[in-house]
Amino acid sequence: MSVKHKLQNKKLKNALIMIIEILIVSGIIFGVLMYFQGKVNKEAEKAGGLSGKGIENETKKADVEGLDDYYIQINKKLNALIVYRYSKDRNTKTAYKSFRCSVGRDLKKGKYKTSKTYSWLDINGSWHKNNTMFGDSSWIQSAGYNNKYNYTLNKSSYNAIGKKKSYGACVLLSAGDSDWIYENCKTGTEVSVVNGQKGDKLQVPFEEFTKAQKYCGWDPTDTESDNPYMKIKNGELVSGSGTVYVERGYKPNYLGNILLYDENGKNKTGLVKYNKINTDETGDIKVTFKYKLSSKKTLKLTQKFKVIDTIPPKVSCSKDSFVYEVASKDKKDMNSESNITDITNMVKACASTNESGSKITVYTVNKDELDEGEFPVVIKAQDLAGNVGSYQVMVKIVLRDSGSNKKYTPPKDLEKVRKQKAGLEETTKKPEKKKKKEKTTKAVSQDETEE
Repeated sequence: MSVKHKLQNKKLKNALIMIIEILIVSGIIFGVLMYFQGKVNKEAEKAGGLSGKGIENETKKADVEGLDDYYIQINKKLNALIVYRYSKDRNTKTAYKSFRCSVGRDLKKGKYKTSKTYSWLDINGSWHKNNTMFGDSSWIQSAGYNNKYNYTLNKSSYNAIGKKKSYGACVLLSAGDSDWIYENCKTGTEVSVVNGQKGDKLQVPFEEFTKAQKYCGWDPTDTESDNPYMKIKNGELVSGSGTVYVERGYKPNYLGNILLYDENGKNKTGLVKYNKINTDETGDIKVTFKYKLSSKKTLKLTQKFKVIDTIPPKVSCSKDSFVYEVASKDKKDMNSESNITDITNMVKACASTNESGSKITVYTVNKDELDEGEFPVVIKAQDLAGNVGSYQVMVKIVLRDSGSNKKYTPPKDLEKVRKQKAGLEETTKKPEKKKKKEKTTKAVSQDETEE
């Protein structure tokens, strides 16, 4: 190797050694800096310990709150909803509460999660309180109510809790138990539905079941402060809600919102006397309740009843389908305003409602939309309280036969015809004078001859 090559190798070796030394020194310096930076951070955390810990705890607390504290199992065999509580590390869960329930026949075995909640919910005409949804369309909820009022409990639905299967895919509890689920189980709580088997036993027993009284319309377990079961004492007559609502024309449930115990604690609600009211007109009416105890003391209570009208009128039609003829498909024959008027009058003449004084209106298509074939027509009736009911019929447009002059002719007195077809008589109409006997006989004879 030449002297020149030796000098080049030596320079390269020295350069590599220098680079390595620089990297080592840089690493040492970086490590020292990080060490002191760590110490500085720790001291800073100590100096501001309250804020630092507060933020940390707040974050952890938020994480814990975001998790489900409870796990729900529905055992169809036991008619039981069992609530399990997770341990702090969430590795184990322990039976915490057991609620009697009535399980829907259509509820399938499987795992679900809770989602929406509603305080009141109408399902196929049955009202329920404290509704917690799980799965696609299943609910954990109270027993049924006849209306959206606490004093309208369906006693059969309530007293069947823990005994009979309910309809659909819902789980019915008492108002108190459904309220506990509603208030304590967060959105996303796991729900497991199991069929159960003969040997299944509850780890936590049911609480004693309180049957609903015959007359009082409240759920005995309802947590509402107005619940008369929470107020009642021996020898007292108490009421629940401040106002009892009654639909116009309906018979009031007078005793649904009151409760009476005699001196010995026996329920005597059915023996309370009261004045009856007329519900034909809307407005406020007072009802006074009285009962004389064995001690001769008279218990007295005044309750406000409010007559309301929230039920829409029932609309009916003597025909569900109509046929209307037009001369041709030409725009002047088909798409005329007179056709719309004729169709409207034709349908209205056959429409009726169960509430006198209701205004009937027929809604059809626009004249430009008229064409050969069928289309729907809606009949609406608005009562004096503003409630609206509706009914739908079908109208078929056909082309008039060649040479035929048939065309719908509206009655001269449309309202009179409508009432006659609906079976309604005008109370203000004066009685017709009797015709002479011979003329009547003659008219009948002529009719018979024509037939």
